[in-house]
Amino acid sequence: MFEKEVENIKQKVLSKVSGRDRISLNEIIAWDIPQAMKDYFNIFAERILSEELLNVLYSKRFDQNNSDFISARKTLINTLKNALLFTYSEFEDALDKASKFALNFVLRPEWTLAKVIF
Repeated sequence: MFEKEVENIKQKVLSKVSGRDRISLNEIIAWDIPQAMKDYFNIFAERILSEELLNVLYSKRFDQNNSDFISARKTLINTLKNALLFTYSEFEDALDKASKFALNFVLRPEWTLAKVIF
């Protein structure tokens, strides 16, 4: 039953991207999908950015206490996150996990949060 419902959720979302190579985070956030899925994609985007860029922005080369730098870094991170494009393959993999997360959160919220946090 659980897997069938996950598959139904995935198919509904996949119908929005049929034939596309890239999907933007902004599009995903604008869709009428469960908030838990939007949150999952948002966190996934932050992980991609951290792997590709944030290590540079948080390096010791920059004065991490400089208020202008902190403001510019926040602006840059938000701009990059909003412009982030997922490949279809990345999207499909994340969608599988996001669907399971969203359904688990509805069915057993305490267990899901414990798994995410710990």
